[in-house]
Amino acid sequence: ANVNVIMDFAGSGGFLPSLAASNRVCIASCQSNQPAIWAGDGLVSFSRYFLNGLLRGETLHQAFSGAAQIIRRATGLIRQEAQKRGVWPTANHEIAQVWGKKDAAQ
Repeated sequence: ANVNVIMDFAGSGGFLPSLAASNRVCIASCQSNQPAIWAGDGLVSFSRYFLNGLLRGETLHQAFSGAAQIIRRATGLIRQEAQKRGVWPTANHEIAQVWGKKDAAQ
């Protein structure tokens, strides 16, 4: 049986080598040294965009590419907002705080 493993947590890319198998597709939301983007109770997250793509009938590759592009854009917005405030988010809770402050200010 084929298995799909989808990981959406900080450093998830670090698990890819140990999970590799011929019957398995492993997808990580970030590299081993990166935080995962998870804001707005999951409204802004790789897994949300990835799974939405699959539900729309996209292939794994299309859903992954689309979700990655959206998260890159969101990460850029978070970094811009953090720089305006003079902070640099380094963990998921800090990213959520910056994102939440941005939303509250609007």
